[in-house]
Amino acid sequence: MSFEELGKLLKEVNQTFEEAKKTGERFSEMAERTLSKHLQKLDATNQFGLIRLKKMTILEQLCLYSKKDREHRLEKCIERMQQAANKTAQADYERDVAGS
Repeated sequence: MSFEELGKLLKEVNQTFEEAKKTGERFSEMAERTLSKHLQKLDATNQFGLIRLKKMTILEQLCLYSKKDREHRLEKCIERMQQAANKTAQADYERDVAGS
């Protein structure tokens, strides 16, 4: 192989290497853009999920408070009914004692 042929071959190798390098750079840039785009979508989805979870938690807490409030009101109502029944029984007893 002559020096001239070797020189041509080296130029072809260098040109092929440069083309591969440019292709690799373009691929890397496309991959970076694609990854960035999908990470943004993932972040947006994550934020939406967190907001939804917070809303669900707030609703669950409101339901629990509402349930506790209903239970508390029911207990108070039962207490008032028992107090009224006790007063009525006391009044009946006092009438019976007075009438005896």
